[in-house]
Amino acid sequence: MAVSEDASPRQWAWKNITPQQWTFIVIATLCFAALLILELIPNTKPVWLGTKAPATILSPVTFSMPDQAKFEALRLQARIHTTPVVKLNDQGKLLEIIGTELNSLPYDVAAIKSPAGLPEPLRTRFPQMTANALKYLHSIIENNQFPQYSQQIKLLIGELRQWPVIDQKTLEAIARTPSVSIIVRTVSGTKVQQKRIQLNQIGVLDTRGQGFRPMVEQCLPEPLWNTVSAFLAAKKTPTFILDPAAMAKLAAANQAAITMPQMIFHRGEVLVHAGKIITPSDRNILHAAYGAWRDRLARQNPLALWEHLLGLYLLTCVLGMIAAIYIGFRIREGTFRRPLAPAILLLASAVAAKITLLAGLATWIYLLGLAPILLAALILVIAYDQRFAMGISALNGLLVTVVTGENLSFFVTAFATSAILIFCLNEIRTRTQLIRVGLLGALGAAAAVLGFGFSRTPLTQAVPLDWLYAARQPGSAILFDQAILAGTAVFAAIFVLLGLLPLVERVFGITTAMTLLELSDTNQPLLRRLAMEAPGTFSHSLVLGSMAEAAAREVGANCLLCRVGAYYHDIGKLLKPGYFMENMNAGQNRHEKLSPAMSLLIVVGHVKDGLELAREYRLPLAVRDFIAEHHGTTVVEYFLHAAREKQARETLTGGLASQVNDTEFRYPGPKPRSKETAILMICDGSEGMIRSMPEPTAAKIEGAVHQMINKRLMDGQFDHSNLTLSELTIIEQSLVRTLVGAYHGRMPYPKAVPVSRPA
Repeated sequence: MAVSEDASPRQWAWKNITPQQWTFIVIATLCFAALLILELIPNTKPVWLGTKAPATILSPVTFSMPDQAKFEALRLQARIHTTPVVKLNDQGKLLEIIGTELNSLPYDVAAIKSPAGLPEPLRTRFPQMTANALKYLHSIIENNQFPQYSQQIKLLIGELRQWPVIDQKTLEAIARTPSVSIIVRTVSGTKVQQKRIQLNQIGVLDTRGQGFRPMVEQCLPEPLWNTVSAFLAAKKTPTFILDPAAMAKLAAANQAAITMPQMIFHRGEVLVHAGKIITPSDRNILHAAYGAWRDRLARQNPLALWEHLLGLYLLTCVLGMIAAIYIGFRIREGTFRRPLAPAILLLASAVAAKITLLAGLATWIYLLGLAPILLAALILVIAYDQRFAMGISALNGLLVTVVTGENLSFFVTAFATSAILIFCLNEIRTRTQLIRVGLLGALGAAAAVLGFGFSRTPLTQAVPLDWLYAARQPGSAILFDQAILAGTAVFAAIFVLLGLLPLVERVFGITTAMTLLELSDTNQPLLRRLAMEAPGTFSHSLVLGSMAEAAAREVGANCLLCRVGAYYHDIGKLLKPGYFMENMNAGQNRHEKLSPAMSLLIVVGHVKDGLELAREYRLPLAVRDFIAEHHGTTVVEYFLHAAREKQARETLTGGLASQVNDTEFRYPGPKPRSKETAILMICDGSEGMIRSMPEPTAAKIEGAVHQMINKRLMDGQFDHSNLTLSELTIIEQSLVRTLVGAYHGRMPYPKAVPVSRPA
């Protein structure tokens, strides 16, 4: 037995957890796990193009990195300086045709006596046939010197294969290169030969054949120089052309031979000045510097990265446990609404800030990372209270600062701005009020950024060399940018809240003062209908609104909620307005024809009917509470008295009458669960008693109000309303003043005295 008794409290502790608490534990655990996963994502801020350097960043170590820009420039120079390559123009077998035509030339002109006798085909091919050339060609045949002539032609063809003659277009392409030589590429069978020659050794194709003249003079006798040179020029075809494939291959080989140059940065050297727009080169340098620093750190302490992650995890765990404990205490109070919402808001703020960094918007962290924190603070102060909102906002700022790796300036700005918004926004009555609070919050955020930044300004010109501290001194321009972003974040949170306000009210089951002010407008459809169909009830509701508002103001309750709740508390009477005294004409009482039980159903039913109308017109839950609780579980005394009189009559006449129990004549409730609904109950009962008095005086009013409050107190109607006895006394005094002012006595008007008219 002893063992079971010791174990039972522990088992009972687990069994005592409600489903709502289990749900909170599960989802809070998931949110906490998500925060830990966020920590696994590298926290280094990527450097993105087009952003401003937040500070003058110095090299943490001496390191080298490939100079990609210089490497590409060298590769470009290597390609530009590639020596042009020409190859033999083998289109149409040009040299074979030239050799054949020159070898047959002595036989072709053997019968021709003078150049004028050349046939047209020969004249076209040999436009400068001279008499000396004819005489020499004839001598070749006459002296049987054709073998020697053929050998000379063979030498000429060989020279044409070795020494290029190019056209003007190819020459211009070669001239555009900085090279002073070209490579002549020839193919002999399967063997490829290349040789480099100077540009002045290249022949250029022209109409007179000057490009071929040196080779012709070297291989042929003088009589044939002009004739053969003109013959070669008449072909209008260069013997060599550019070889793009060989040039591309040579350029690739030259580029491959280029080694990657290195840039060396020494420790303490300025990498990027504060405010400089990051270029691709700057980004590469910063990434290389960070990598070199990480490598050095890893060599010095191989466990540094794990220690860093462990530290972040421990911080996250501590902050998460504080948040869970803080929310848990509020859950134990039993009236805490939506316990999961604060945990989700914490996670959402951290995720939004992390996404901002991963999206390359690190310089916008004071807008995109700060705005979710401020929005969460605004939602919390509206949904809960200032103390709770302040605590969760402080934890929220710390968590986001840890997750994103931001410095203390970010946390100070988030905490200070959240505090300003929370303390200045106790309730939202108008949109103008939100704008004023937003303006004040924006000024506070900007002041926090500038104040923290200027306070960290170094007093000397010495710049620290440590990588961890090198970026902690942003320039003034960066500070002003951050201040503007922080101020913009406040207005962004305000305007997003305006759009989300109906959703926030519905999710948390709350009603803001702005919504209450809209509902207090008598032009609202339900109030306008009440004024037209049940004018007595409408007038009664307006009077109760003034009374409840004044009493609530005296005890520090929500006076606006009291007034609006009073306007709508009797809307259930719209379905049967003629059965309620304030809407009856004098001398007409429909209940006289009904039994007390039936009358009771009609009167009590106005609570249920009112709740149905409230749901139909989508009234907030806070207003519905006034409809359900303004009578609590009080007794409908009029019909209870009527039922007992009927029972007494039936008993006297000898009939059998069942015992009348007052529990059958009570409203369904529930009892008032807030100060505001309890105040309305008191006002409703007091106003009804005073209205039924024939001649209400101050003393009578005071006695009636005191009697009514005592009756409700002894009936236990205020057990769940959190009203104290001192507050009941204050409410009583307020109601007496209001009712005395409303039902004060008036001096009787004098009787009319007949007045004679002058003649």
